[in-house]
Amino acid sequence: MGLFPFSKKKKTGTTSRISELRSPYIKKPSLPTKFFKRGKRKKILAVPSIQPKSFSKIKRFFIILGSLAAIGGLVYLIGFSHFFDVKSWEIYEDKTKITNDDAVNELLKKQKNKNLFFIDENQISKDIKAIHPEYEKIMVEKVFPQKIKVQITEYPIIANIVNVVQGIQKKFVMNSQGFLTDENTENPELPYIKVFTNNVFSVHTTIIDQDKLNYIINAINLFQEKFNMKVLNAEYHVREREVHLQTEKSFFVWLDMEKDANAQLEKLKKVVPKLDIYHTPLEYIDLRIDGTDNQKVIFKPKT
Repeated sequence: MGLFPFSKKKKTGTTSRISELRSPYIKKPSLPTKFFKRGKRKKILAVPSIQPKSFSKIKRFFIILGSLAAIGGLVYLIGFSHFFDVKSWEIYEDKTKITNDDAVNELLKKQKNKNLFFIDENQISKDIKAIHPEYEKIMVEKVFPQKIKVQITEYPIIANIVNVVQGIQKKFVMNSQGFLTDENTENPELPYIKVFTNNVFSVHTTIIDQDKLNYIINAINLFQEKFNMKVLNAEYHVREREVHLQTEKSFFVWLDMEKDANAQLEKLKKVVPKLDIYHTPLEYIDLRIDGTDNQKVIFKPKT
């Protein structure tokens, strides 16, 4: 018997409702599935997937189709349309536009309304060269879509030609090929070459071989350099194959064009200390004749 009159209560297997709510470890009873509403399932349409190989074939097909269409359009544009037909042309010498060349304009006129793609530039260049041998360079250029451009460069003019026929003189200018480019004109800055003939020269013809022309020009320049004396003109004697240089002192220096010009003038230079060509009145000095030592110089004083 204890000190207290109260007896202890026997523990039961039940727990209080409060402890049930507070304890996190107490498993809550699961509810039966009948308490939940079933939602409606959405229907999804099945789309057949495009495999990589199938897509690649389709892409290749459209690329080929587009390429064929582009090629066909290009062939039509070039070959059958009039978009690339020649409508105009221009001629230039250096940067100067030439409009008064009737012969070349008439030649280019034949190319009008022809397809620019099929124009033969080389043939046009040859045709122009046949008309103008004085042209050194001829460049024919296609300027798309409808124009031809011709750029020409002439051979340089290097001498004045004085054609003497029975005492009557006619003047021309000559290019580096021995071709007479213009008549009744002259350039005082260039050397003068006299040519004696029975018939008058015609303009736009070649009258002197290029090698002979170079010989004459070289002889003039060599004399002026060696003796510091101006050459007024050079007489070209075709049959004799000689050139006679007329100096500012009025005497002539005769040269054989079949012999080296420099060697002949060197002979004269060596005798200058004995023959004062600067103060002695002379008619001519003949350097054509060779002596035993190749130093023979013949001259004729003025009387």
